[in-house]
Amino acid sequence: MKNKRFLFLALTLTLCLLCACGKGQTQPTTPVQPDVPQSAAPTVIPDVPPSAPASVEPTPASPQPIDYSIGLVAGSIPAEDGTVLLTYNLEYPVFDGLNEVNAYYETKVDRMMAECETAADDASEWRDNVTAVNGEFEAFSKELMFDVVRNDGTVLSVQESAYEMVGGPHPNTVFSATTFLTESEGRLLLGDLFTVSESEYLPRLLDAVRTQMDALEQQEGTLYYDTARDDLAQIFNTENFMLGEDTLTLFFNTYDIAPHAVGPQFFDIPFADLADILQDWLTA
Repeated sequence: MKNKRFLFLALTLTLCLLCACGKGQTQPTTPVQPDVPQSAAPTVIPDVPPSAPASVEPTPASPQPIDYSIGLVAGSIPAEDGTVLLTYNLEYPVFDGLNEVNAYYETKVDRMMAECETAADDASEWRDNVTAVNGEFEAFSKELMFDVVRNDGTVLSVQESAYEMVGGPHPNTVFSATTFLTESEGRLLLGDLFTVSESEYLPRLLDAVRTQMDALEQQEGTLYYDTARDDLAQIFNTENFMLGEDTLTLFFNTYDIAPHAVGPQFFDIPFADLADILQDWLTA
């Protein structure tokens, strides 16, 4: 009986030893990382200066017309008893930024005001003569008006008209004109318009005037004094011109080449007829 118990214990001990050997310590298992692709290395872009824009020549600003307003000097000159001897209404242009041109017109108005003072003295004497024969005195008057004929930013051409009623049988109007180069504000003379001398351009101009005189008389009958055509060179005032966009205008005041009833005369000569002797900048 004791032998059986001993054999059972021996078998049990053997099994325990075998189990203990099977349970030896295990090495920790390294976890398997999933395959993750490495991020690509950043691309290095060298510093390159931006390309300069293509060189473009600036387009010169085209000349622009000059803005202007109207200046006015108006009033009357009375006698000591309050009777109005003379009224005046003098308009003149005031151009933006053209100080020298403006000074020219201010001087012209000042000169006309002096003429008004003189005319008022004449009006006083006229009134005495009229009232002495029981006539009715009418106040004298003077007016100045203007018209901007060309204003393109290069050339400024202004026509002026001076009206007066100073006791004669009818009023009279005298025309004048002034032309300037806008940039320099310098006044242009007739000879400045041509590439040739006066001895060459003036006969051309006067011949064009004669041609137009002939055409007008063919349409309307006799208009001009008999000697007007022959005397044009002596009669014509070289300051009496103005410039349009494509024409040169020469003019004669009342009584210059025709009677009062015909009035002042204006003759337009196209630039195209003078192209071979005209300065290029006039038509540019």
